[in-house]
Amino acid sequence: MFQDKMVLCASSAYEKKFYLNENFEGLPQHVKDELKIMCVLFTEDVGGVLSLEFDENGKEKNRYEYNPDRVFTDLEEDGLYKVSDFDNLTIRPAYKDLKADKLEDGQKDSNGKYIFYLQKGGKISGSLLNDLIKKGINAEFIEYASEKDYDNENTENANTLEITSSSKFTVELADGTGYTISYLKSKVKKDDPSKPTTEHENPTTPSTDKKIKFKQNRKRVTAGNGCLLTVVTEDGKSIDQSKVTWKLSDNISKDTTITKTKSGVWLYVDEGEPSSSVTITAQVKNVKGISKEQISRTLIVKGADTGDDGDDNNGGGSDDGSGSGPGDGIDDGTDSSGGDDNGYTAEELKAAISDKEDDIAQAKEDLHDAQISYKEAKAEVDKATVKAKLAGTVTTAYSKGTLPTDGSAAIVVKAADGMYVKTSISEMELDSVKVGGTIKCVSSDTGDEYTAEVKEISDFPTADSSNGGDASNPNSSYYPIVAFIKDADGLSPGGSVEVSYSSKSMGTANENAVYLQKAYIRTEDKKSYVYLRDKKTKRLKKQYITVGKTMNGQYIEIVSGVTEDDNIAFPYGKNLREGVKTKISEDDSEMIY
Repeated sequence: MFQDKMVLCASSAYEKKFYLNENFEGLPQHVKDELKIMCVLFTEDVGGVLSLEFDENGKEKNRYEYNPDRVFTDLEEDGLYKVSDFDNLTIRPAYKDLKADKLEDGQKDSNGKYIFYLQKGGKISGSLLNDLIKKGINAEFIEYASEKDYDNENTENANTLEITSSSKFTVELADGTGYTISYLKSKVKKDDPSKPTTEHENPTTPSTDKKIKFKQNRKRVTAGNGCLLTVVTEDGKSIDQSKVTWKLSDNISKDTTITKTKSGVWLYVDEGEPSSSVTITAQVKNVKGISKEQISRTLIVKGADTGDDGDDNNGGGSDDGSGSGPGDGIDDGTDSSGGDDNGYTAEELKAAISDKEDDIAQAKEDLHDAQISYKEAKAEVDKATVKAKLAGTVTTAYSKGTLPTDGSAAIVVKAADGMYVKTSISEMELDSVKVGGTIKCVSSDTGDEYTAEVKEISDFPTADSSNGGDASNPNSSYYPIVAFIKDADGLSPGGSVEVSYSSKSMGTANENAVYLQKAYIRTEDKKSYVYLRDKKTKRLKKQYITVGKTMNGQYIEIVSGVTEDDNIAFPYGKNLREGVKTKISEDDSEMIY
């Protein structure tokens, strides 16, 4: 018997917490570190709750709780996915999160054109428009007519605008201002149509290979910490990360390193890294349909958690351009004092706000790390206290000087709300047993009967067939099942019970069928029959029957030939023949002599 699965560790994207079972504190430190990195990175990237669980035989059973608010754009309707596959899937942004503030907000197609999606009434940053035109980058902006159209990816009613290097407007676009598509269309110069041709300017045939991009939008990394970078196709499809070649540059400290993982590459920045930025370069080689073009990402290195992070909120020299404490610095660009010209331009204001948003995101990440550290420290403090995992009564407890040396439990707690029982069934019984059905348990010690509800049927056979089924057949496989006894008074952990079930208790019985033990049924010329008492003559009659499936290895389904009102003769003697007189047994079984 056992009462629960063993959880090794778990991570939650909702609570921003990581848990390691205190029973595994003896694991090597590098193993515990790898477990934390694996679980935290997974839930940070995908969302939800991930737990690593093991049954009593040590078999791993990973469990992932999916967050329904996160929509994956590249799930195949009939596809089957492992938990690890979600690392490489593209998450579709929520309708309210659609924006066009910077180049990274768009999706680059095979022709180099950027596509930006906007919610109804969404605005495009003036700085982004000016940057696109200046750099000669083609872009298309799509404004969905409604949230329903976005959910259904319906662009028929969408308001669209295309931008090229030759696009011109009748008004000057301010960097710190947002513009709607409708407004921009009204300000397009007549000699520049609002929807110029999308035909590629280069007459040469463009490459059909998909270009690559970084999955993450990270721009900064704190010294002393790290981050995961993953490469996907330009349309968000996952790539085998083992085919990606990575290169680290611009770092000064040799302890700033990159480590390849199944999910991409883990960048660790040394806490003493003197460089203000590091560059990661990625390239996919020898993958059909994927471009070999290199892509690079430069990450700004913020100072370690010593306070030397480049920000000074105590007055003077902060990277947001302010020269004093909180409440000063960022304003609307005007000089209300009439003194020195310390106001901000719209572009400077936008840049300062963006920097502070990055600072806030980094602060949240640092807080998450601190919470994990606190959890680990608290676990160390709590090690000295033995805490029960369930409510119940202590039935066995050894003193310090009499602890068992054979590996048995020093303290045994009987659950207050019932007990689990484990048995097994043969492969031939799998169709007749289901979760939710009930089995009868008889205590080997007291003879008391108990009812247990089937909670779990294993998908994998076990080598031990001693717990149930027809163990005499060495060629049959046996599958463990777990059932729960709600009222377990009189049972003790580690005890044994005799289990049995019927098709009716499992809910698999044919309501119109009769079930008889195998001993009642005989076979002649491949036809099955029984002897029963003729209701009119009161004499023995040979009755042919139609049989169905075998239940629990002992009972046979009678599809037709007899009813529950018939009296069946048993046992069968050598001189048994039709027409002899019969009488009903005097006991409750109503068997014929």
